[in-house]
Amino acid sequence: RVGTEACAVECCNTSLAGASVAAAGLSAGMARFWAHSYKRSRRKLKGSKAFAEAVVTSLPVGLITSDPDGKISMINETARTMLGIADQGIDDMAVADIQGLDWQAIASTLMGKRKVFEREMDFVSPDSEAVPISVSASEIRDEDGLFLGHLYILRDIAEVKRLQAEVQRNER
Repeated sequence: RVGTEACAVECCNTSLAGASVAAAGLSAGMARFWAHSYKRSRRKLKGSKAFAEAVVTSLPVGLITSDPDGKISMINETARTMLGIADQGIDDMAVADIQGLDWQAIASTLMGKRKVFEREMDFVSPDSEAVPISVSASEIRDEDGLFLGHLYILRDIAEVKRLQAEVQRNER
């Protein structure tokens, strides 16, 4: 009987040890899977970020995004050039601080409609030259509807206006 009990205890211990080894192996396999998934997700996120950055920087239109407080969170080179904004110095700068456009009119339309589509405005440059531009703007919201800020798209339409005037002159 003692041999049977000892055998049962040894069998139980062997089973527990086997289960422990199996659980440890399973845990290690799951940890490895999660680590691989995490690395793959990070690579995809970096790739998406690089892709988005390349698109934004190469756009032929000015692009500005603001946070919920109206502070500039991103501005592309086209917008900087169009509006005469230096490369440095936008930290804590609000969109409303950009001189030459009636940002208040855009903001009031955004509050009522949530979108501004191709509104023609004159941008008054620092040298007092009026440059016609088209402004589109909308709210940025996450999937839960939380307000994240605004998106502004600026397009220089001076050439379009010049061609329209030329066509009108030729029609007379």
